[in-house]
Amino acid sequence: MCSTIIYNIDGRRCLAENYDYLIDHGLVGTNLRGTQKSNGCSEADGGIEWTVKYGSITFNQFSLEMPVSGMNEAGLAVAIMWHEEGDCGAAEQFRQLNALQWVQYQLDNFESVDEVSIGLKNIRPESEPIPLHYLLLDSHGDSLIVEFIDGELVLKKNADYPILTNTSYDTCLKASAKSENEDIETLGNSVGRFVHLYRQLLIQQDKKDSAAIGFGFLDSVSQTLNNNIVDPFPWANLTSDTITAWSIVFDPVNKKIIFKTDKNKALRELNLGEWNFNENGEYQIADINAGTAGNMLPLFKSYSIDRNETLIKLAAPVVGLPEEAIEGLASAVDHLYRERRMG
Repeated sequence: MCSTIIYNIDGRRCLAENYDYLIDHGLVGTNLRGTQKSNGCSEADGGIEWTVKYGSITFNQFSLEMPVSGMNEAGLAVAIMWHEEGDCGAAEQFRQLNALQWVQYQLDNFESVDEVSIGLKNIRPESEPIPLHYLLLDSHGDSLIVEFIDGELVLKKNADYPILTNTSYDTCLKASAKSENEDIETLGNSVGRFVHLYRQLLIQQDKKDSAAIGFGFLDSVSQTLNNNIVDPFPWANLTSDTITAWSIVFDPVNKKIIFKTDKNKALRELNLGEWNFNENGEYQIADINAGTAGNMLPLFKSYSIDRNETLIKLAAPVVGLPEEAIEGLASAVDHLYRERRMG
């Protein structure tokens, strides 16, 4: 599921994302400059190592270091969506990262979508466990759609209609052009959500509050258990419908994130300018469903392995993660945060 859109407000651009899934738990986490990371593989097996250049705040459901979206201090924002036709291809000509770790890699290393495009020449995401496509926005106002179709990389910089759901961008755009008089329900869930956002973007009314217009877009395609446009995830190990678990607005120019969740409708704010991302700082986390309206900074506490292991265990049944893998992933992240070498 998931729906994303980039829109204009008061001379700048924002990225709005609905994260739709079967489960709604999560941690918001900080990432610090100077930490040395890797994908855990040897050089012969496609090992990748890097030192974090930009601090970031990420939204995590499967584990810290495996975010589903986030924004760094340079203003680069990244959001994911399941891509029903997605195929990243084999790793014969380039090195690959886990599809979620790829998100963290972009936030750690790059400040613009142009840099992301260059990086894709050598390092790409894997199709497993599920194929994804990505929508990115930077503080310069440039956007980038990243898709993989039949193993080929397809990039679209500054598309006229920067919207993504779960169907390939070109397929949705063609449907939008041909469906002016069609009811959205006849187009299917993913294409229908794209067409709806496309129509809303065409008639967008300028407002002073970027969050208000962003959540207006998101609420209009929100997934609930009571509407008629809910689909089950075909690749999930649980038989269940999806909901809009989180709705997030990224404002790269102002370095601000505003979000709400299905369990907590209060609009909570994260101002990246208030955070200490220094290499000698402290990794911090907060429950995504906690807090009241306003600044969420006071709710953040020191990272602990127990909190991240609980996060992983909650998601494990859905993705089929075995018990030994839960402990291994939690331990790997813990070692990274507690014993990290500075670059």
